[in-house]
Amino acid sequence: MAISGEQSTEIAASPEAVFAVASDLEHYPEWQDFLQRVAVKERDGDGRAVLVEAQADAKVTALRLVLRASRSEPTRVAWRSEGGDVKALSGAFDLSRAGDGRTRATFALEVDPGFKLGLLLRGGVGERLRDRILSGMLDGLRRRAESH
Repeated sequence: MAISGEQSTEIAASPEAVFAVASDLEHYPEWQDFLQRVAVKERDGDGRAVLVEAQADAKVTALRLVLRASRSEPTRVAWRSEGGDVKALSGAFDLSRAGDGRTRATFALEVDPGFKLGLLLRGGVGERLRDRILSGMLDGLRRRAESH
């Protein structure tokens, strides 16, 4: 039972400013409520987090996620799981110019929770969690980018 979805929004900030926020994985807990903490395990040559261990609030349980990030500046920040409590997870922010210094941000998520966690996410629980993550990530990104 995979959980997947995609949502978009416009942000009153440049793609470069939005990319800076989306690219800063270790500060995600400051602007969205799904991740409680992020510990950096590996950095790239520019000092940006590329491998993190995160604790996420899935409402039905706390999840340990090990995520590897990739970046295509200033249009995409993506990550995929390399361990943790879910079988597979991938997510990405895709950013494009929307005119007048604005950015169109699309967040896509795909999670295979695995059998045991999947049992907890049956029915409407998985759909509500998906909707909470999609809207929470975009709302948080918009608030953070527009306030900087």
